[in-house]
Amino acid sequence: MTEPYKRIHVSTFEEFFKSEDWRRNWIATNRPGPENEVQAHDKRMSDRDEKRKEYRKRFPFTVILRGAYPAHDFVNRWCWQNIGPMQCEECHDTSSEYPGCPLVLATEYIQTGWYNTQAGRRVYWSEKAYIEEKVPKHSHEGTWMGYWLGKTGYDYGYSEYYFQNESDRDKFFAATPIFFTLGERYEKENEMTTMTAEKAVHQSKWGYHPISLDASKKLRFINGVYAKAQHLAGAWERWERKLPENRVVKRAVKDASGMKIGKEIVMDAAGNPVQWGEPQVCSLFHEKVPGHVKYGSFVRAVAKDNGFGDKILFASRQARTPEPTPEDVKPFPFTEEEIDRLYETAKAWK
Repeated sequence: MTEPYKRIHVSTFEEFFKSEDWRRNWIATNRPGPENEVQAHDKRMSDRDEKRKEYRKRFPFTVILRGAYPAHDFVNRWCWQNIGPMQCEECHDTSSEYPGCPLVLATEYIQTGWYNTQAGRRVYWSEKAYIEEKVPKHSHEGTWMGYWLGKTGYDYGYSEYYFQNESDRDKFFAATPIFFTLGERYEKENEMTTMTAEKAVHQSKWGYHPISLDASKKLRFINGVYAKAQHLAGAWERWERKLPENRVVKRAVKDASGMKIGKEIVMDAAGNPVQWGEPQVCSLFHEKVPGHVKYGSFVRAVAKDNGFGDKILFASRQARTPEPTPEDVKPFPFTEEEIDRLYETAKAWK
């Protein structure tokens, strides 16, 4: 990744049109024959120009930037934080590397993992991730908006930013030096770095650990709740698959020798079948997804694992594994304050 490619630049529509004109000529020269591809290109440019005119009626102050995809995401988040909500008919911040939408940010969790280098060294990583399934389709009302003009390279292109107020446009333009990176997720050229909690070291009689013993015990408790939640999620799916009249409690029937010979429905004192109550699903680790799996002619929901339990399991193992020196302790994906909050949530649910 070269430096001009890495940074984002202030540009003009004429510059973008020039690159598109080069693309049109290339298509016409290298793909002779039917003109449908050239015509489609011309129609896209015409439609784009009409939309720009429409947007400028409501948002007359504009700035065009060209740069890599993450840089545009970084710019959008800056606008959310410093100007306010984006004007859009449908929010797509779930696919952004730097979301600013509050509904997306509310699903944030720490995703962790590891990989081995060619030298055989294990490298641990952690980063913020978001659960797209928990974000409903929605729109925003705001005083600015972004419009993607087009892609002109690999994960690279032009975007135009529109503002209702000239003061917001001037504030945006003055901040363009801040945008001259791909953000904190890309500290080194062409290399994605990780967002980890601050490294800490705690000593035990076996070695050095990234968190305290008390926090490690809380993580083990949360991990135990996850194990319980997995069993309950399976029980809920079995309950969901049954028709309402079949959600009754049954017990084994045995003969005189104690051999199981069948089952019978358990009745209450009034002679009515005892109903199998709906099992709980822990929202910390699972989410009910309706109409996900088809069983014959019936479409049933599932309790989908959101992946957070695996992160807890990984972190719990890392916390319990001692390292010989403080320098060998890897950065930990959770702070002790975050562990305390998760512990209280898990304890309240259990």
